[in-house]
Amino acid sequence: GTTYLGLMELKILALLNLEKLNEVTLASREAINILDSLKIEYQYSSDKINLFEKTFPLFESTLEANYLNFKRTGNPEILNDVFFFIEKSKSVLLMEALKASKADQFGQVPDSLIEKERLLRFEITLMEKEFENNINGVTEIKNKIFDLKEKQAGLIKMISTNYPDYYSLRYDNSTVDYNIFSDSLGNDDSMISYFYGNKAIYALLVNSNTKNIIRIPIDSELETSIIKVYRMLSDPKSDIAVLGQESYNIYKCLLAPILKSHNHKKLVIITDGLLNYIPFSALNTNPEGLTYLAENHSISYVNSATLLTELQERQPKEHTILAFAPSFDGTANVTNINRGKLLPLPNNKKEVEQILTSFNGSSFKDAEATLQNFKSHLSSFGMVHLATHAIFDDTAPEYSYLAFSQNKSQDEDLLYVADLYNLKVDADLVTLSACESGLGDLKRGEGFMGLARGFFYSGAASIASTLWKINDASSATLMSGFYKNLSRGDAKDLALQRAQIEFLNTHRDNGLSHPYYWSGFVISGSTVPLATSYNWIWIIIGTIILLTGGFYYFIARKKRRA
Repeated sequence: GTTYLGLMELKILALLNLEKLNEVTLASREAINILDSLKIEYQYSSDKINLFEKTFPLFESTLEANYLNFKRTGNPEILNDVFFFIEKSKSVLLMEALKASKADQFGQVPDSLIEKERLLRFEITLMEKEFENNINGVTEIKNKIFDLKEKQAGLIKMISTNYPDYYSLRYDNSTVDYNIFSDSLGNDDSMISYFYGNKAIYALLVNSNTKNIIRIPIDSELETSIIKVYRMLSDPKSDIAVLGQESYNIYKCLLAPILKSHNHKKLVIITDGLLNYIPFSALNTNPEGLTYLAENHSISYVNSATLLTELQERQPKEHTILAFAPSFDGTANVTNINRGKLLPLPNNKKEVEQILTSFNGSSFKDAEATLQNFKSHLSSFGMVHLATHAIFDDTAPEYSYLAFSQNKSQDEDLLYVADLYNLKVDADLVTLSACESGLGDLKRGEGFMGLARGFFYSGAASIASTLWKINDASSATLMSGFYKNLSRGDAKDLALQRAQIEFLNTHRDNGLSHPYYWSGFVISGSTVPLATSYNWIWIIIGTIILLTGGFYYFIARKKRRA
């Protein structure tokens, strides 16, 4: 299979060089069918990632052929193919995880088998943690992990064979139809999907009445500029004027050509490659001054249009919030060497208290903000807010973690990415108000493999996360505004945009106007507004009561006069 796929890549490249552009599309669809059948046979995520890394040139050649064909013919149907091929290159592992969860739920498999597979996953995670920490003999642990994964693979194969509904749900390789997706967008909505290749970036614009594609050549200057802008954004001491000019150059390159004839206020962006590091809200759109993209557009992110469609199909929960503000003093004596370096967060308790003025819920602070309390209360709430420390492990990304307050037994209260694969977080919004919680190991087509992605694995509909080491005080202010806007019925992207603009306008004349302080938070996933908050429900009820009382008072008074 892999040999045949390699030959198909060579064929597609040859057809592209011969400018047989329509034949490229036909050959590419055949190659993708092979790819879909191959990935079912791979049990390990690392093997699937390697498979897609090797086949990435196939997608780039295909997009180049379709781009050239569209420019020559102007046939809008070609962009349907572009949409399909970009979707096929995106977030395969995450989609598989969500479809596996759907298969568990609707595949008519006995609960005992589902539980058996869940326990195997949990045991594998425990053994992998032990292997990571080198607690016992490495060879023995590796052998145990291998045996457990073989058992898991055999169990999944048996379930797939005996329960066809489960198989069709778990291994559904379809992507969302272009027309269905474009019709789902509002009149003011636009989606921009990026594909970051070796030679060029392709940007596809999709909205309810327009579609277009641009091609941006990749050179060392562009990539150097992207890296420079990220470093300046994440450094509050960087020169804001220089940053503004550099970010304008990126805006002019990546967005201006595709947005120039469209004034849509809501942008859904599917990033790729190095673009994952850039909060588009902080891009300067003014060549002669500073006007940030966030001042005119609400912005959200998603891994693919197919994923967004899946997330929007969720049934909303009651919108109460579970909030955590752990305490740290930098002196904890635990096995993880980084744990002792976690310094106090002076404003995280204030942040949590302010949030609970906008929504009903429960908070756990200081010593009560433990991982045990998090897990035991999680299922009862529709929103989760974690104002804590996040540590990204670039050598083993699945062991990046969120820190909770240490309990009395000296055990580590650390929630690892690997733990999230075995945790059910059925929340409409998870906010990771922690440093670099949106970062991770960057994989082609998959994006960041980190904490935010882990919460999508565990069932969250949307994630608010951060792209750098955020400021504790400014985060508290931003989050207070964000939740107030949510409680008024704003969509999640609009709620964040309004909070950012309010913060920016308040500090326009001082150093806090630097994008470092307000643009580090990003919203990913479904941006559907939360249900009417508790506060507004009671305001409406109170208004009805007052009006009703006033009416009866008016009638009674009229009768007395009569």
